[in-house]
Amino acid sequence: ILGHLWEPLWPKGQLFPRENCINEQLYSHYIDYLNIPLLRNVWLFVNYRQKLLQLISAHGKPAICLSYNLYPFSALLGHYMQHILRIPFVPIVADGPPKGIFFSRVHDHLLNSYAGCTFLSWGYYCQFINNSNPSLHLDGGVNLLSYDSVQMVNGSDKLKVIFYAGSLGKHGGIDNL
Repeated sequence: ILGHLWEPLWPKGQLFPRENCINEQLYSHYIDYLNIPLLRNVWLFVNYRQKLLQLISAHGKPAICLSYNLYPFSALLGHYMQHILRIPFVPIVADGPPKGIFFSRVHDHLLNSYAGCTFLSWGYYCQFINNSNPSLHLDGGVNLLSYDSVQMVNGSDKLKVIFYAGSLGKHGGIDNL
């Protein structure tokens, strides 16, 4: 897991968001950044790319890379991974980009340049159903009152995957994993 603490742009948010908010029990890395308009996306791209290259050097290329929603820095990083490093990049899209910014005009085009796309919104998925890009719609959740981890582990010899689309912050639910 690679992640960063999301903050409103400075001066409303922190200038250098540095709180290490990722659960230490998970194999994860925190990315820090300079939180100034226009520079934030460049800083995030450079730091994510640097950490990604370090991880590849230490552990080899991952089979696939997932990213929650597309932001300018993650869209560029996805393009770099997909087309330069040849690592399949699959964004997981909730509701699409904010309206009225330049990035929203290129967002949908970028989605079609990746290995595939997963949608959490049925409406947004329906907009992409006719594209040549493989796409998937996920909807649902886990009821913790009926979840039986023993049955999940002992019920089958197949690999189990938990998809978590929440915040990596200390109040976002990552500790429930």
